[in-house]
Amino acid sequence: MLTVAIIAYVLSVALIDHFTPMSTQRNYIALVPMCSILSAQLVYLLHVYKPALRFPLMVIFAALAIFDVFHSLQAVRAKRAPVADWKGAAQFIVDHKGESSVYYVTNSEFNKWRALTSRFYIERLSGGGIDAKPFVPGKTKLPNQALIFFAQYPFVDSFEKAMIDAGAHEVFAAKPLHDPFSTAVFYNKQIPKGDQ
Repeated sequence: MLTVAIIAYVLSVALIDHFTPMSTQRNYIALVPMCSILSAQLVYLLHVYKPALRFPLMVIFAALAIFDVFHSLQAVRAKRAPVADWKGAAQFIVDHKGESSVYYVTNSEFNKWRALTSRFYIERLSGGGIDAKPFVPGKTKLPNQALIFFAQYPFVDSFEKAMIDAGAHEVFAAKPLHDPFSTAVFYNKQIPKGDQ
């Protein structure tokens, strides 16, 4: 009976998700207990009605457990060495600002989420002394001296073109720009090599 209830629940969630998408990675965690119970029920039924499958099932589950351990270790290792260094990029801007204007990359001047996330460390580390302005690639004209904060911006090609047009170069990078967790700082005037 429990198996039928779980299957009915999963099917109803799948039906709702088709019309109102809620399938994001962070929401899948809610399905783990149900899938675990469903798998255990399936194994139990096979164990009772098909005794010849006991050993193959044990081998399959042992292999899955070993794979899961390796996957978990890789995930922990990735979290120990994060690639997105928002704070480091912001600190670089605070240390090298001088007379430069400071910008953060965004797709719209009215994107509040990007304004809050991109300016957070810059304002915090500068004690509120740096007011970063929005930089929309292809629209915003940069002054002669500008530091541009780049963090997890999805439209990388338009940004790269804007940097080439502005004569800007990368002075701080935590990851290549096309990496989804990339953070970087660009500058359209030369910073002495010793300061980078």
